[in-house]
Amino acid sequence: MAWIWYAIAAVFILDAFRMRRRLRSIPVLGGSGAEFSRPEVAFIAAEKAKLPQSTRMEATAYMQEHGIDLLDIVAADTPALAVLTLSQIVDPPVYAVNRVAIGFTSGFAMAASPELLARAGKKPPPAVEDGELAQLARAMRKYAGVHAGLAIAPGTRFRPEFLPREWPLFASTVTATAPPFLVVWRAILLGVLAAGLVLAPAAGLAALGVFHLQPLLTIGGLALRPRDLLLTVALRYPIEIWSWFLLLASRLRAARQNAERHEARRPAYDEMLANGTAAFFEPRRADCLVCKSVRLRKRIETKDLFQYKPGRFRLDECQNCGHVFQNPRLSAAGLKFYYSDFYSGLGGKSIETVFRARPKTYIERALSVKGLGQPTRWLDVGTGHGHFCCVAREAWPEARFDGLDISEGLDEGVRAGWIDRAYSGFISDWASQLKGEYDVVSLFHCLEHSPDPVRDLDAVWEVLVPGGLLVIEVPNPECRLGRLLGRFWMPYFQPQHLHLFNASNLANVLKEHGFETQRTAFNEAHTGADLFFCVLLAVGSISEPNLPLPWRARAGWALRGWNFAVRGLALPFAALALVMDLLFDKGICRVTGSNAFRVVARRVERESGVRGQEPGFENEADVLPFA
Repeated sequence: MAWIWYAIAAVFILDAFRMRRRLRSIPVLGGSGAEFSRPEVAFIAAEKAKLPQSTRMEATAYMQEHGIDLLDIVAADTPALAVLTLSQIVDPPVYAVNRVAIGFTSGFAMAASPELLARAGKKPPPAVEDGELAQLARAMRKYAGVHAGLAIAPGTRFRPEFLPREWPLFASTVTATAPPFLVVWRAILLGVLAAGLVLAPAAGLAALGVFHLQPLLTIGGLALRPRDLLLTVALRYPIEIWSWFLLLASRLRAARQNAERHEARRPAYDEMLANGTAAFFEPRRADCLVCKSVRLRKRIETKDLFQYKPGRFRLDECQNCGHVFQNPRLSAAGLKFYYSDFYSGLGGKSIETVFRARPKTYIERALSVKGLGQPTRWLDVGTGHGHFCCVAREAWPEARFDGLDISEGLDEGVRAGWIDRAYSGFISDWASQLKGEYDVVSLFHCLEHSPDPVRDLDAVWEVLVPGGLLVIEVPNPECRLGRLLGRFWMPYFQPQHLHLFNASNLANVLKEHGFETQRTAFNEAHTGADLFFCVLLAVGSISEPNLPLPWRARAGWALRGWNFAVRGLALPFAALALVMDLLFDKGICRVTGSNAFRVVARRVERESGVRGQEPGFENEADVLPFA
């Protein structure tokens, strides 16, 4: 058993060198020789932070020389714990070029160009309260694109107060930027270190010793010179325990604020649920959308495992062609109800974090048309806030990227420069106005959400120029792992996924509606993490988050205790599933098939009379306000 703590000690050493490499890549202000000519640069400092005029001049000169619009200024004596957090969360070279990176700050000060402030619509105060700087950094980073960075300001003092008074600031900064599981992860780490002293004293002492030395290995000899470095080395374990309690307190305060937001939405949901959920579903369908066969069988039946909203959802599978579809399908009222507070509102921040974590995927999608055409006008349908449009410019810098969605984030995407032009609504709403406007149209994980995918394909045909390209990426219902995991397979994604086309059916439908398939890719479209999400959804089937969800009755103490216990016990299984995904995902994909596939098709001339459509909603505007 001693090997566990020796392994932990080795991981601490390797991680120290990784963090040190990141810290060494942060430039140091001063000595550039550039003359600054942008006195209008705005500086936003944390409460009681001292930002000398010389630092302001050096930061302004650095921003001008390197074309930076948003600069996080790192104080030279930033506390050791904050430095370690900075190096864990941010890889500075990657952060600078990642167009959709989540904003982060060391908690000292930021400098923003007037152009950035104009795009963001911000008039930040010269000083902000503890923790607010992190929220401001997150909001403004979106508008900086590849013009963001960090720099160390020599000779600056993080805070003039006694060092222990600085750790609450660290806790509030981390709370505003890091995911909630950080609290649990830190508790597990500290508990394992303590257990080592009892179960394997020599190995446990070695791990604890390296843990204490890690800040020195990481920071020693660099431009950053925390005043508390030696104190942290000597007393790191008790300091971390105190910091953990401060972090927990910050998380609890944030949870209370989140609970207030949820409770404020309860009257609206009480009104929507006054007559139950029957109005959220259309009549049950007797035949298959694709082949009209009546040979249907149940694939899965489940509840909402994502938002925990009331209702039961069934996916039927056609035994003739294999098409999988929601039956009964959500009505217009159902779409409005189940989409509410998912992509915006209460769930907007979480979804935004997920979308910003996938820049490599967006590049791969953009390059899927390489060799088939040179995009100049690309319309991304279901674009959300425009993450794909923003990153895809790296692959096709000369192209114009427009976005279409019902999301409230469209306008913000335009202001941030992620989207060149935005269209609010459905593709069928704009088909006649955008006829022949685009040489590429993409629907990435969009078609499965559509109440009427056939009508959407007809609309895309109208929007494309002759010979234009359509790129579709959808879940793969033929993935064998999906059958094995059942309703806990994440791509079923009930109640939002209404149709799951297999590759053969999609190719036939495309051919019938004026498209010729050029490429079909499976492994390249695989999104991974099936096992990890399976554990999360399985846990969610027997417990709920201890938030006062406005669409559910308030949980009593017994239920809250049950939820906490189940989710706590599930952590090791979730961690194991994540490790298995990371190590074996490609192998699993080859054996069981990918969980998604991508099709590139070309618009060709079609015979008249081939157009047909699934009965849709009489007034699609009824489902637009997903507030």
